Amino acid sequence: MANATSSAVEQASGDFTALNSHVFVAPPLSETSEDDGPSMILFFGWFDAKMCNVRKYTDTLRHMHPSAKLILITSEFNVYWRSRASREQLFRPVVDLLENARNNEKASRGLLIYVISNGGAFQFLALSQILDRHSPSPSPNRHPSFKSTALILDSTPGDKPITSAIDVFGAPFRNNPIAKALAVPPILLVLGIFSVVYWLNGNPPIFPDLRERLTMPGRMLPGIVAPCATIPRLYLFSKEDVVVRFEFVQAHADEARSRGYDVRTVVFERSAHASHAKEEPERYWGAVAQIWRDAVRAKL
Repeated sequence: MANATSSAVEQASGDFTALNSHVFVAPPLSETSEDDGPSMILFFGWFDAKMCNVRKYTDTLRHMHPSAKLILITSEFNVYWRSRASREQLFRPVVDLLENARNNEKASRGLLIYVISNGGAFQFLALSQILDRHSPSPSPNRHPSFKSTALILDSTPGDKPITSAIDVFGAPFRNNPIAKALAVPPILLVLGIFSVVYWLNGNPPIFPDLRERLTMPGRMLPGIVAPCATIPRLYLFSKEDVVVRFEFVQAHADEARSRGYDVRTVVFERSAHASHAKEEPERYWGAVAQIWRDAVRAKL
């Protein structure tokens, strides 16, 4: 647990081991390999998520795929104020684990990428940017690193930074128009400072970069995920989400489909942001199980 903060160590409950303040690893529950199950699950949690809440997802996934190693990347807003070098150091354990799996035939059986909310999506973006800088240029003839791959996007991606910032940080005041109006100037000030710092660290605007990478073969996780559009993806989102708007996610799913991606969408009518599994567990986890079965059938 070298370099892990004390809070991270405290969070590393159950089978999880903290590799640093934001990266945790849980070993397979079973040594017996599933013929068609993923060998690795890459799970990107939402902003400031408590480990007890994250484990409701990760425990289900580990029992669904008991021979898979699970890598958990947590998300805190302070990560995005860091320098590029600092963020690369933070993600180094993830890159090492992915590269080791890529070079190990047994470990490269399959990769399930699971992203929740914009907090998880921004961590996914950070990893994608790091791999983009250090991986060789993608080739359409390159053999995929993992035999099967699937992407799950729960309540993401968002769009329009000003609208999204007001939706996220103004959510506690949504029933009080006066309080929400008073909150807007400080929200915009923080957003402006963040955008400048993020740009000075050599990064393009965060939402356009995220949305574009998710629809560009070879740039999702360069060198790890095959540069093609046949990897099935699942969008899980709600019409009642006041944090990441329904229309933002729907528009991205439509764009991905128009570019030839194998897209599935599951729309919830009543669930709150990133609460679809709680609202309709059978429908939610049924869709998650199905997307992996589809990924196996779409083996490259």
